[in-house]
Amino acid sequence: MVGKLVVSLIWVFWIFVIDSTAEGQNVSVDYNPSYSTTYDRVKARGYVICGTNDEFPGFSQEHWSNEDGNKWTGFDVDICRAIAAAIFGDAERIEFEVVNGKTRFTYLIDGTIDVLSATTTFTYSRNVLKKLEFMPTTYYDGQGFIVRKTLGVSSAKQMEGARICFSSTGTGAKNIADFMKLHGINYIPVAVPPTEKTKNVYKRGDCDMYGTDRSG
Repeated sequence: MVGKLVVSLIWVFWIFVIDSTAEGQNVSVDYNPSYSTTYDRVKARGYVICGTNDEFPGFSQEHWSNEDGNKWTGFDVDICRAIAAAIFGDAERIEFEVVNGKTRFTYLIDGTIDVLSATTTFTYSRNVLKKLEFMPTTYYDGQGFIVRKTLGVSSAKQMEGARICFSSTGTGAKNIADFMKLHGINYIPVAVPPTEKTKNVYKRGDCDMYGTDRSG
């Protein structure tokens, strides 16, 4: 059994991102796709390629049934379908590409995906340095913590000296560091690489607390 400790640190933006490069626009050398605009590429191909997570119930998840076969469902998935419907008049003219914290921006920049709709926080560095176009915010979130009930704690402020695991590719590391510094709490950070799921590291006991978005 686990309990969830919620700490309101900052609002986390769930957005979908579309990269757009107009002809004649000055961009850095590392951002020089061979296509003209995302819209033109999608129209020519005939369907949208959406980058999303594959194990986030309520937001993006792939299911299998004998009746429908593979079926994607969730809030983020529906955003991608809405884009396909707006462009083609058909919400099913879409292909889903699974992304993680390491691949999501790479795939977006190199054109592997057209749209990113997957638990991505709107930050200044991502918007300006990566030259990504963030569209309207679709979900407001906050930093949360999960701990085992056997620890008998009711607040993250009670976790002095705890091992706290978090994804090494997200904004959780800074959120956690800011919170602990504010309250003068010493802790042991456990950064989980994108090749491994943070929740699995927590489940096998390699950390005492799991820091992630409240919705996670």
